[in-house]
Formats: sequence, structure tokens, C-alpha cells
Amino acid sequence: MSKHVWSSKWTFILAAIWWAAGLGNLWRFPYQVYDNGGFSFIIAYVIITLIVGISLAVWEIALWQRSREGVTTSLSKIHPLLSIMGWVAVLTALAIVFYYIVIVGWSVDYIYYALRWFIDGWFAWTGNPEAFFNNNILQLTWGLQERWELSIPVLWWTIITFIALYFFTFKGAKSIGKVVWFTVVFPYIALLLIAVKGFTLPGAADGLSYLVTFDKEAFFSISTWTAALAQVFFSIWVGMAFMVIYGAQKPNGEEVAKSTIMVILWNALISVLSSLAVFTSLGYLANQQGVGVSEVAAGGPGLIFVTIPTIFSTFGAFVGPLFAVVFFLTVFFLAIDSAMALIEAPAAAIRKRLPKVKTEMVFFGVAVLAFLASIPFMYWNGLYLLDIVDYYLTQYAVTFVALFELVVFLFIWKKLAKFIQDHSSLPKWITSTKTILTAWWISAIAVLSLIILNFKDGFFNYAGYPKEDMMVWALFLWAIYVLSIIFGIVAMLKTPKK
Repeated sequence: MSKHVWSSKWTFILAAIWWAAGLGNLWRFPYQVYDNGGFSFIIAYVIITLIVGISLAVWEIALWQRSREGVTTSLSKIHPLLSIMGWVAVLTALAIVFYYIVIVGWSVDYIYYALRWFIDGWFAWTGNPEAFFNNNILQLTWGLQERWELSIPVLWWTIITFIALYFFTFKGAKSIGKVVWFTVVFPYIALLLIAVKGFTLPGAADGLSYLVTFDKEAFFSISTWTAALAQVFFSIWVGMAFMVIYGAQKPNGEEVAKSTIMVILWNALISVLSSLAVFTSLGYLANQQGVGVSEVAAGGPGLIFVTIPTIFSTFGAFVGPLFAVVFFLTVFFLAIDSAMALIEAPAAAIRKRLPKVKTEMVFFGVAVLAFLASIPFMYWNGLYLLDIVDYYLTQYAVTFVALFELVVFLFIWKKLAKFIQDHSSLPKWITSTKTILTAWWISAIAVLSLIILNFKDGFFNYAGYPKEDMMVWALFLWAIYVLSIIFGIVAMLKTPKK
């Protein structure tokens, strides 16, 4: 592992926050709230975060702060075969970069068009934001099988994003530690400003009613709880072993539990701010159009790139473009932060295996590989491909890694519990053996239930896509497992025997 450590406790906390907070907080969380019973979903999300999310995050931090090694090396020291699942986590992180960074490129494109207002005096998406997003930006085809050509706007802005990504991360913890002080603080301030502005808009109360409505039927629905668990994984990347990077670069004697809990709570705060900003804006938009909030809400990328731009068009001169620039800068910083962490995970594993190669060259190689692999998502059918690949990675790969981690923790829980207790300033009952074991059982049942329910719904059944197409792209997931086994075996063979 790199010898660099975070320059301060707060730099580590900010680094972990920017790693966790991302697009999942900005658009996925508000839409899950809307789609799963409003406040009922929020309660389920909070409960799962407090029990499963915090538990897994604290265990990950403790494991790698204790070992001061990367994920593959740490697991191989427990047992050589365990390094295989370590590579699953690393390659899954890299695979997510392939399409995640393309979404960041979309936000850069919108920053450009928002700034163009000050030259043209109007928004390029005025009149029909959905057509603008689908036709001008994505050049979207009618279906997955219609590939056609590369979207030139997406290609150029993704290239610019990759350049920014490289220069933000190429020094490892050194450069990341300097960047996060701005890229974490700015989104919080920007979202707070947009939320405050939202409260002053006519119709904002209608939007907020969706946020605070408690649906009893939804609260006792299994789908609400599985959606909340999936959102915890998606928003803080629990089970992806990203905390490896940050835990391994913390001083060995530093406190474990409190700083990790702070990261999770601050991550939840940005979801709340996002919900306030989004739902007050949706209420305003519904008021302007004379329809219900349910008729203007959109899921997925549409919430950011279709619905919200419509709102900025109604804010008036200078105020609208100013808020548009601030909002899409927020999208960029939230997304690029998570992308930086995603690329750091595989880079750290490679640096461990190739210690003589300079950190800058490792990050350059990973960035180039990620860019080449992201090209399929830049074609005119890229949005469909992105949706399917994201489904398999977040619903299956991440949950399997989380379940595997829980199995590993079961075998080393005594040593890990002692380390947490020795490095915690929290009340003893929170880090007691009984509490840790109870949290483990609840987490294991929750994760296993999610996996079973996912398979029950159908491995090849998602969003109406043809089964034949789903079977083809499911091979992408299996390829990760096969490559992980190969990397794990090669690593074992090259590890000198003691």
C-alpha cells in the first residue's frame, strides 16, 4: 500500500464523503423516495443505514486500517483464495468507471450549454428538454440493438472529463487530499442554496408533501425495504471495499468508528439536501404547468437532465442560468468525486503488484483503459447499455461482494472487534461484542434476502429489455468473476512462500 496517509482526520473524512456521495444521492435517492411511499422509504433507508451501512463501513475501515494493505493483499493474508473476491471488488469498481464517467461527461456538456445562455440569451433546451437530451446530447436510438454511431458531444466531453479525472487523482492520496476540500464543500453549499431557493417557489409545499407523506402499506412492503437496502449500497458503495483505500492510508492508531459514522451521516445529509432541492423544484414545476407532481417527476438521468433544466428555464434572466451553472457544477463535482474513488481502487491494487512503476503511470494506464472501455456507452444506444450494465453490477456484483465480506468478518470477528474497541471513543455498548454480533446477523440476513429476491424477480428480467439482450450483457458480469479468478490464481502463484 502507498506510504502516504491523509494529512489530517478531516481530510480523510472529506475524502471518504466525496467517495460515497454521488449521482445516487442526487437523482436516485429522491426518485426512490417518490416511488416507494415517501417518508416510509426514508424511515426504511435510515434504519438500514444505521444497522447495515454503518456496520459494514466500520468493519471495512477497521480491517484495512489494521492491515495497512490493499484489498487483495489483506484478504490473501487471511487465506490465499480470498484474494479472488478482492479482485472481484477491484474489477467491479473499474467496470463501474466505464459508464459512470460518461454520465459525468453529460454534466460537463450541460455546464457548457448553461454558460452559453450568457452569450445567446436563451437555453438550448428551452421548449423541449427531453428532446434536447435525447437528440442533441445522446442522439438516442429507439432500442438497444440500434447502435449506429458515436455521439460526438458525449465523446468530446467525456474526454475532457477523463483528463480532469487523471489530474485530480494521479498523485494518489496527495492530490486527492487537496482536491476534496473544494469538491466536497461546494456541492453542499450549492445544494443548500438551491433548496433554500426552492422553498420560496410557489407550489413548493406540494412537492414537499411527497417527501413527508407516510404510506403505511409501502412501509410494510418488502419491495420498499429491498429498495432501501439497494440504495444504501448504491449511495455509499458499502460492500465495494472502497474504504480499503482510505482505511489503509489512515494512521494505525487513529479512531475508527466515530469518523466512519460521520462519513455515513454526512452522506445521508446530501441525500436529504438533494431531496429538498428536487421536490421543491418539482412542486414549482407542477404549479406552473397546472398538473400534479406525479406528472412532472422523472426517474434515472431524466430527473437531472430533463426535469430540472425545465425549471431553470422558468427562473428568469440571469437567475435561471446562474442556478443552472451552479446545479450542473454540483452534479459534476458529486459524480467526479465518486469516479475518483472508483479509479483509485484498481490503481491501488496495481501499485501493490507493480511497486516500481510510478503512481502517475499507474493512474494514466487505468484512465486510458477506462476510457477505451467507456466508448460503447458513447454510441447512440449507450443509454440502454448503461442501464443494463449498471443493473447487473449494482444489483448482483456489489451484493455478492458484501455477502462475501460478511463471511470473512465472521472468521476474524474477534480480532476485528478488539481492534474497533481499542480504536473507538464511542460508548462501550456501541462497540461491544454483543452489538457487533447482532449487527452481523442482521446485515447477513438483509444482504442474503436482497440477493434471493433479485434472483426471484429474474436474472434476465429487467425494465422490459428482451431476454436475448439481457443474456448477452449478463456475460459482462460473469467476465468479471472469471478475470478475478485468473488474477487471484496468478497472484497466489507469484506470492513467495514463507
